[in-house]
Amino acid sequence: MSFFSVRNKRAYPLIVGTMIALIVASFVTGLSKSTVHAAAADQSVVFHGTPGTVTRLSKSSGLPTPGPALGNTADSDMDALTNAPPLSADAQTGAPASGSTSVNTTGGTEHNFVGLTDPDQAAANGGVGKAEVTPPDQGLCVGNDPGVFGQTVVFETINSALRETSVTGGALPGHPLLGNHDVSFGNFWEPNAFSDPRCFFDPVTQTFIFTVIGAVQSGPDQGQTSTDIAVFNFAGFAVYQVDTSFGGKFFGDQPHVGYDSNNLYITTDAFNASGAGFFGADLFAVPRLELVAELANLHEVSFAPVSLAGIPVRTLEPAISTTPTQIEYLMNSFPFTATARNLSSTQLGFWTVTNGVELLLGRTQEITLTGRLIQSETYAFPVGAVSTGTGVTTNGITSEAILNPDDSRLLQMQFIDGHLWSALSTSLTVGSDPVVRDGIAWFDVDARNGVVANQGYVASAGNYLLYPAILHNLEGTTAITFSITSATLNPSAAFVVRNDGAANFGGVQIAAPGAGPHFSFSDALRVGGRPRWGDYSAAAFAPNGEDFWLATEYIAPAVSDPFDNWATQIFEVRGES
Repeated sequence: MSFFSVRNKRAYPLIVGTMIALIVASFVTGLSKSTVHAAAADQSVVFHGTPGTVTRLSKSSGLPTPGPALGNTADSDMDALTNAPPLSADAQTGAPASGSTSVNTTGGTEHNFVGLTDPDQAAANGGVGKAEVTPPDQGLCVGNDPGVFGQTVVFETINSALRETSVTGGALPGHPLLGNHDVSFGNFWEPNAFSDPRCFFDPVTQTFIFTVIGAVQSGPDQGQTSTDIAVFNFAGFAVYQVDTSFGGKFFGDQPHVGYDSNNLYITTDAFNASGAGFFGADLFAVPRLELVAELANLHEVSFAPVSLAGIPVRTLEPAISTTPTQIEYLMNSFPFTATARNLSSTQLGFWTVTNGVELLLGRTQEITLTGRLIQSETYAFPVGAVSTGTGVTTNGITSEAILNPDDSRLLQMQFIDGHLWSALSTSLTVGSDPVVRDGIAWFDVDARNGVVANQGYVASAGNYLLYPAILHNLEGTTAITFSITSATLNPSAAFVVRNDGAANFGGVQIAAPGAGPHFSFSDALRVGGRPRWGDYSAAAFAPNGEDFWLATEYIAPAVSDPFDNWATQIFEVRGES
């Protein structure tokens, strides 16, 4: 039996507006114009896309000057099964963990500073108590900003807020973003932008690309979901909207973004707007060259909700290609589906987009999306992460004794030198510890042959590791960032590193120790009362393509917001073996 409920990032108080139409829209059973061919022998599928056009909303010679702060709308993250009954510990136990078992609280970072916090996000969107959104959806990119003479800068995006700093976390005097001013996505480019932001820097074209959920501003689908794309380079600043509703049929939730040498790819999870149904993942592609040139109109191809082995795919993760490739690769995991909360799996979905260069030429009929199953190590649905709170709710604010790892989705993937690197949260056992914990399953997939080349687990005795983000460099070094907590360890920002030739990752490094338990207003407002903890961590390269910039959620000292106290930490780790 499966259970469904709406998992909201809740504003405090909730602000109504344009997005109401998305939440109350009627159930639609029609799907798409894409055609599907299935091969039963190997359970592979081939999808043919539908051509379209994406129109530029605006263009300026530089970054926009922030306007007055706007109120934030509520984020309807329609994650399934939040009130499902708990699984038995035996059922949730994955393979025994290998890898890290020790914790080093000294860290091993270069630059290291507090990023955006809950009060920062609230202040950027109307003020504390008026626009509270939890947990932080996080994006991170580091690159050379043409607005400050090519200086290396750090952009962090959280929910509906954005900040740009120097590599030390300091302000940028004289910049169009007014130094260290925190900017609402709403007044940054689009008043309906509100959640799930991403940020990338393309070193080849010296271009920053931002994405975020928004709402279509005009036309027959006005008010329906979109994924907004903002492009910033020496040509200026341009904004586009990708209509992810397919004519008002879907709520396009949780956009994930990747790119190959040809195109930018966006995937969303296609829900009925009322939360009564889930159809699978959508895929949209636009040419990178047209984006970088900030043309008025972009070619587009879309693929309707996709399934694999009879299961609607939930979160089709596209690869961020950090070395050239003419093929876009995507993967998905299976313990988080629309129809069943699977206990464990030993398979991944492996996908390719071929002939992507044809999109730039307008020959979309040549572009195909192909998926099949590949074998992997065991991974299992994560358990609630025991933390340092008391579990007591006072005046609507809960001291959280359990943090929610949500599910086993792949949340970031990288293509580099013929390989795909990704990771997910999994329940597992650590050595002789009889208690089921949360750790990390990581995968190195041979992209050319579509097989797992290497894989393993990262865990820490007595602790819970949440929301991994992984990145691998050409030196052979791999880094993973995540939050870590236990009954005696406040939620902290951490990472591990695996050097070239090493069999396992090294010990857990604490980049920023948590200052206390997590307090949040969200528990009392949610169906089932499941506490929220970050939807994403983030990993990005420094401009040299070698060093790692990492960001994750933790509890920082002196976060003065009576409604929530989450914070993020941003830090750099050397990429030398």
